[in-house]
Amino acid sequence: VTETDNEGYTVESYGSTGFITANGNAVADFVNTKDQPDEPDEPDEPDEPDEPDEPDEPDEPDEPFGGLTVAKFVTGFGIDYQDFTFTVTLSEPLSGQYGEMTFSGGVATFTLRHGQTKSASGLPAGISYSVTESNNQYYVVTANGADGVIVGGGSASCEYINYLTEEDRPKVLQLLDDMTPLIDFNPKTGGGYVSKIGISGLLLIVSSLAVIASKRRGR
Repeated sequence: VTETDNEGYTVESYGSTGFITANGNAVADFVNTKDQPDEPDEPDEPDEPDEPDEPDEPDEPDEPFGGLTVAKFVTGFGIDYQDFTFTVTLSEPLSGQYGEMTFSGGVATFTLRHGQTKSASGLPAGISYSVTESNNQYYVVTANGADGVIVGGGSASCEYINYLTEEDRPKVLQLLDDMTPLIDFNPKTGGGYVSKIGISGLLLIVSSLAVIASKRRGR
């Protein structure tokens, strides 16, 4: 047994197929259930708008300027009042005052004694430098950082350390012809030197005082 015209129904059939029995009554049941319309889908919740990205912090600009410091030391039997001449040469022909150094065409010249330093500031970052020393005959010279590059926001350093032996000390003193030893100077023993001009002046004063005293006695 089949059923038609049942569109829109859900059909359940019982005994729709079978056999006719003697003295019996076969039954075919059809149960039709009206289809319910589909519930409309709930609309999707709108997506939350994305939070705007935080703007990137701008990169810190590189410092456009840097500095250079030159330091001087003597060791051993070195003479701490001796002036040593330094020449700083830059890769750019700068001229003018830069901190404690004065440049002309990219070159600065100055003197330092034991324990002294001199610094340049406001030098363009990225330029190279070279530091040389003269007036250092008979010394064993050690140079640290004598060549390098100026770093923005920092200060390059150059250090010259001169060692003098006891044997070579008299040779250096002879080069310093305006100085003569009064006591054998040594930083460890606390001696010193007096210049020839100072000795001459002292002798002149003593002589003058002697003449004055003699004249007074003659009166």
